[in-house]
Amino acid sequence: MKIGSLEIDSRYLIIAGVILLLVVIFGVRQHANRQAQEVADGIISEVSDYVKVEYNSVRGEILGSAIVLNGVTVAPKSDPEQKSEIDRVQIQARDFSDNGVPYTMNASIEGLAIYIDDMKPDDARTMRDLGYEEVMRGNLQFGYKYDLDESHLSLHDIGIGIDDMGSISFDLDLGNITPDKRDLMNLLFTHQEILVGDFRLHYNDDSFIPRIIQYVADDTGMSEDEVLEMVIAKVEQDIRVADTNFARESLKNLKSFLENQDSLSITARPEEPRPLGRLMQIQNTDDIIEYMNISIEN
Repeated sequence: MKIGSLEIDSRYLIIAGVILLLVVIFGVRQHANRQAQEVADGIISEVSDYVKVEYNSVRGEILGSAIVLNGVTVAPKSDPEQKSEIDRVQIQARDFSDNGVPYTMNASIEGLAIYIDDMKPDDARTMRDLGYEEVMRGNLQFGYKYDLDESHLSLHDIGIGIDDMGSISFDLDLGNITPDKRDLMNLLFTHQEILVGDFRLHYNDDSFIPRIIQYVADDTGMSEDEVLEMVIAKVEQDIRVADTNFARESLKNLKSFLENQDSLSITARPEEPRPLGRLMQIQNTDDIIEYMNISIEN
């Protein structure tokens, strides 16, 4: 490339362009980081009466409106020595309302340290008997999306996972959630007009069931295969005497779960969203199962 009497190798232009791009990105990232720290510190100050939160670093993602905290410790204000250590916290929010409430949010807590010594003595003993280390690691996640036009709130991927144990999560669709009804803590389970749609509770095993089988085998002197065969035989017996189709199909799926040791789900797929007020009035379990079209699957 030639500019006037000066000839410039195109490779240098590419390099200069890349350097310029990196400078711009670095500047934007620094600005995002400053904003992220302001937001993070603001959130922490809101809960400072209840918990003490500290972190090693914070950064803002250029894309996605995300805030990432690394090296987080959380302790109750009443007992600052009872600290929980977290590797990473990420919060992503977008589509904000006029008063700053995000219509869409996804949050995750990664590498939450769970100390067996902090558990109740019986629970701690059980965890050790099942072969877990003194420090277990877990992850938490939470997500929701609110559609203002449809007055629809979708809660998704809300759950917890623990390494070498498993994960449990749920999804839930809610209707007739208008802006004045989005104080979920106070209104979610009291407002009669809220509509309950599809629901799914999902468990995915990660060696927890095999550990239980091994524990029972060691305790009884049986082999692990014998323990599993005994449990499955009991389930098969229950299938034969089940008096409803729901019980029969649920037990069949439970048997499959025990055989494969993979995953199990409880789902609700009502023909149409059901009023929460009506659902809370139903006392009979069989009626709830039919009303919400509940099934157990794997």
